Amino acid sequence: MINNLNEAISEVESLRDSNRLEESIDLLQQVLEQQPDWEHGDGWYDLSCMLSQVGKNQEAIECIERALTHQSGHPVFKIHLVDLLSKYGDADIAFQTFLEEVRLNSTIYSDPSYYGPRNEALRLMSQILARKLISASEAKSRLVEVCPAAADLWSELA
Repeated sequence: MINNLNEAISEVESLRDSNRLEESIDLLQQVLEQQPDWEHGDGWYDLSCMLSQVGKNQEAIECIERALTHQSGHPVFKIHLVDLLSKYGDADIAFQTFLEEVRLNSTIYSDPSYYGPRNEALRLMSQILARKLISASEAKSRLVEVCPAAADLWSELA
């Protein structure tokens, strides 16, 4: 049992920053066993990222899904899930999750001033298409259907 969770999280970060990922993962898993809602899902997100870095991709997907149970609308969590699913999971679910995220946050994805989210959206769309998981024409029609204002994302991708 961990007596001081804040100290344990500091140690997790220190181990991660020292590229001692397996040790960091083990300690963070202990923290999350003791307090599953640590930082409203951020702990599960962090664990997912580290697991992905060490090639434990299915576990990483499970952890980000768990993070989303704490904050279902968190765009960073959703984009991370889409990223993992597009690389290691179900392409159709990845694309559906991506479309839902764009639909829910259409202002972000259709406004050129939001460069970070737009660039991330373009990167993810490119990954999905590069793996030929769906046809380009199908992707375009589905994207424009959920967020007509995001049609310019498609132009930037082409």
